[in-house]
Amino acid sequence: MRADPEGPAYFRAVRHADGIQTVGLWLSTLAVLALRLAGPDAASIQLVLLVLAGWMVAVEAYLFMRNDTFILRGKTAYLLGFFTYILLSPTLGSIYTYPAAPRAVATAVGACLLFLSSVMTMYCAVDGTRPMHRSVLEGFVVSIDPRRLMNLLLLCFVPAILLRILLQDWSTVTSVLAGLFGIGSQPWRHTGFGNSLVVFAPIHWLYALVPGISGLGWALGARYKPLRPLVVMVWLFVFPALMLQRSRGLLISSLVLVLASILLVSNDRRVRRNLYLVFILLLPLVTMLANLLLVDRGSGRVATQMVEGSLDEYQLEADPRTLMEDNLYYFTGTAGVVPDVVPHRSALELYYYMAINPIPRVLWPDKPWMSQKYLGKIRPYYAAITIVGDFYVYGGWWHVLIGGLVFGWVLKRIDIFGKSKANPETGRVLLYASLILALFFSIRALWSLVVSIYSILTLMILLWMIRHQVNRAGNAGCQNASIFGAILQKDSNSKSEE
Repeated sequence: MRADPEGPAYFRAVRHADGIQTVGLWLSTLAVLALRLAGPDAASIQLVLLVLAGWMVAVEAYLFMRNDTFILRGKTAYLLGFFTYILLSPTLGSIYTYPAAPRAVATAVGACLLFLSSVMTMYCAVDGTRPMHRSVLEGFVVSIDPRRLMNLLLLCFVPAILLRILLQDWSTVTSVLAGLFGIGSQPWRHTGFGNSLVVFAPIHWLYALVPGISGLGWALGARYKPLRPLVVMVWLFVFPALMLQRSRGLLISSLVLVLASILLVSNDRRVRRNLYLVFILLLPLVTMLANLLLVDRGSGRVATQMVEGSLDEYQLEADPRTLMEDNLYYFTGTAGVVPDVVPHRSALELYYYMAINPIPRVLWPDKPWMSQKYLGKIRPYYAAITIVGDFYVYGGWWHVLIGGLVFGWVLKRIDIFGKSKANPETGRVLLYASLILALFFSIRALWSLVVSIYSILTLMILLWMIRHQVNRAGNAGCQNASIFGAILQKDSNSKSEE
């Protein structure tokens, strides 16, 4: 069996396909911006998006047919996330229902395509076909043996369960379920951000690592029998918690992260093909679960009825629309008032609030909120306007362009780190998948990247500690081997003299 390419050979094999995708993105960007000037309509914009979607899918399919590992990288995940979060819904027709003026819709779509084109341009510009200087991430790479991986899974899972048990209201069944699984809101979680309970925040960051570690645990379970039963027991809790927290994004990303971790660590193409088949078969189930989450989020009664009895009145059909986000809807509304009615804000304002976010309010009670009341009723406080909308409101078109270039550079550097070896170490896979997930979440809102960084920093600390332990154990083994070898050599010399 031919070995999968790695390092420079990997990026040499995909550079032309990446370039073709970049050309398609720029052509689509110029088409939408031209429509914006000439007088856009929903049908024309949708046609551009349909052609672009077909272009991108065709290139990814070509790469997959050549070698399935060519789509197992951050670039593909980022493109998939961008289309899922932002462009998929308008491509399939929701753009006709937008109340914003056609020019505002063209502005929002054009800004999104400009950002993505900038990302891919910088991604292609960073040369991955030649050896580059050592990444700082290499200092956290370690091969985690199955026994240590099991301990790591317990470390990330058990404290979160204990915290949920200790910090909750035991007065009623519903309050206990809310504390354990997160029905609606979790009082013990939200109050932790504003008072002394913030000291427990690292436990939440550890818990966020469970899906990736679970995937690796399942992959290595063939070599260490206790691992797979432990993964199953953990997910007997994790899966209901994901369902009852009413977040489609969290549910889908967690399940995908489990499969992605297995795919990245597997060097057997037959195993990977089976996992792709599992992923395809899971789509109807995931869409039904997403539909159930939407019903529950709208009515608030599904979780209660799960306790009391039946879910017969709810429709659980696999409606693909339940997987789609429509964050572009709020971005178009924002583009309708910025900058014609409300001027662009300073980019420094955005980064100031991001910089002070990690400071807990227990230490800074008067820490200011990032209010966006100046947008009026265009954007509810809970609705994301996409990462592109954040850049557009705070800085305008230049911020969109520069932000795309920065994210493209980061994305390529992460991919160079993750694909430097065809058979990557366990720690490399875990860190690589976590970094990709952080960039994936940032597509919906730039603030999501700030929240994701907390878990990544926690993971890096854990990997550094494991690496230190492994190196210390290896050095001790080498010393023992040297002493033992000296003794054998001495005995051998004595026998020769005799």
